[in-house]
Amino acid sequence: MNNKGLTLVEVIATLVVLSIVALIVTPNIAVSIKDYKKRTLESQLSAVEGATKNWVADNIDKVNCTDDDSSALMVDINKLQTDAYLDEKLKNPNGGYLDSTDTFGLVSCKTVVDETNNLETNYKYTYGAFLSINDYLEHMAIEYVKDNNNIDATVTTSTLQNEKYVYRTIKNLDGISVSIPSKTISVKVTTTNDGKYNYETKMN
Repeated sequence: MNNKGLTLVEVIATLVVLSIVALIVTPNIAVSIKDYKKRTLESQLSAVEGATKNWVADNIDKVNCTDDDSSALMVDINKLQTDAYLDEKLKNPNGGYLDSTDTFGLVSCKTVVDETNNLETNYKYTYGAFLSINDYLEHMAIEYVKDNNNIDATVTTSTLQNEKYVYRTIKNLDGISVSIPSKTISVKVTTTNDGKYNYETKMN
């Protein structure tokens, strides 16, 4: 029976191999975790948006329709949960639960021309769900960049409002106007290995 242990050279070689494996595997794991959190959060916000649609269907009289599509109604996540449109304790993949954040559903209504001529007026509803007002601004900045040929850009709240990406007025269910901060948002566009665009935002 050979009881000879590993030599110093063999130990070093083993450590080198393990280090190389770690260098290869660790970034992939980090990317996978980040991607998982992103997809999970998108799914949770989609649930909030769906709940907002159902809430509006039962409370249509509380949504004011305008000709210029410049205002929106905020329905916070706690209201959706209290009224049983959304399950309680919706997990935030970044930690905690969404009901402990400023998460809200957003709905706007615009009067449009009825091309069938069957109705005097017709209405178009637009929905969204966001973690906070700042999250809303960042999402709209990304949409602005996407619509402008995927180039890096720096935009302000004022620009987003002028270009009708951000509503000029957002009111909560109590009829109180929600403060929309004046921000400058930088959007950096990169391309992933599979040719998809990735958008990173920085807010000042």
